[in-house]
Amino acid sequence: TRIPIEFLGKVYHLDHDAGFRNTLKAERDRPTAHFGGLWDYEFGVPASNRPGWGLAACEERRDGVQAITTLRPAAPLFTASEDEEDRRWQEWLTHAHDEADWASAFIAYAILEAAERNTALACRVERPRTAVALAGLSTVAARAGTQVFCNWDWPTTTWMRPRPLRAEPAALRPGTMVLTERSGAWRVEVDGLDITSAILPWQHPLRDPCFNPLLVRRLLRAWLRLRAAGHRRVALYGTGGHTEELLTWGFPNQLELTCVVSSTPTEGRYRGLPLVAAGDLNAGAVDAVVLSSMTYEAEMLEALRRHQAIPVFPLYLDWPPDLWRVSAA
Repeated sequence: TRIPIEFLGKVYHLDHDAGFRNTLKAERDRPTAHFGGLWDYEFGVPASNRPGWGLAACEERRDGVQAITTLRPAAPLFTASEDEEDRRWQEWLTHAHDEADWASAFIAYAILEAAERNTALACRVERPRTAVALAGLSTVAARAGTQVFCNWDWPTTTWMRPRPLRAEPAALRPGTMVLTERSGAWRVEVDGLDITSAILPWQHPLRDPCFNPLLVRRLLRAWLRLRAAGHRRVALYGTGGHTEELLTWGFPNQLELTCVVSSTPTEGRYRGLPLVAAGDLNAGAVDAVVLSSMTYEAEMLEALRRHQAIPVFPLYLDWPPDLWRVSAA
C-alpha cells in the first residue's frame, strides 16, 4: 500500500545549530551538549510514569484576546523526594565524560570466561553505576545459561522496576569465579587464584572501551552465542564508526577475528586485519560473520545471503524483545 507522506517542516531538536544531527559525534556525550549524553535507557524496563504524571490535572486558563490557553498545575509536578530520586538515577544511568567503561568490560569478559568454564560468577561491586552495568550484562548471561550472583539491593523507586540481582549463596561451589570491585580496581579469582590478566583479550586488547550499554550487551550476547555454536573463526562486517567503537572492547581470546568485510570490493587491511569484499568471503576459512552496524544490518544480511551460506550474527535485528522479562530467581 502506498501511503502519501506530507512534510510539515524541520524537527527543531534535530535540525537547529546545536541539535543532535548537527553536533559532531565526539561532542555528543559532552556535558555541554544540551540534549544530554548517552544513558542506559534499557535499564529498569518496563518503566512506568509516576502517579499524576502529565497535564491531565492542570487547570486551563484561556486568554480570549490572544487565543492562548495556559495550563496551571494544581500542585508541583514533582515532590522534593521525587526530584532527588530522579537526579540520583540520572547519575547512575550515565557515565563520567571521557572515562572508559572498565566496569562493563571486566564484567563482560568475566561472564564469558565463566561460560567457558561452565561455572557461575559472583560479583562484589561497590558503585551504583557498576551495579547498573551488571544488571544488564547478567540478564544476557542468564539467557545464555550462566548464573551471575551479586548482593546488591536497589533503593525503592516509584517509576522504574530494576531487575533484582541473584543473591550470592552462603557458600560458593569450588570453581566459582569471583569478580571484585575495590576502589576502582578489579580482580577476578577462582578458588583464590588471581586470573584477572588471563581473562582479558591480548591479540585484540581493550582500548579504552566507550560507554555504550546497548552495544556491550549485544556484543556479549554475540560472543556467547558464537562460543555455544562452536564458531571460532569470526569475520566482522563493517568498516565505519560502529566497528571502531566495537573494537574498543577488544575481541575474546576464545574467538579468532579473521578479517573485516566491506560492502564494496576493496583490498588492504583494517586495523591489521585483512579487508575483504562480502562476495569474496571464504566459507572454508570463516565460521561466522558478526554484523557491525546499527543502521545497515538488513543490507549487510542481504549482501551475505546473496553470496555465501556462512552463519550470520546480527547485533540488533534479532535482539530478543522479551529479554528483560528473564527472572533473576
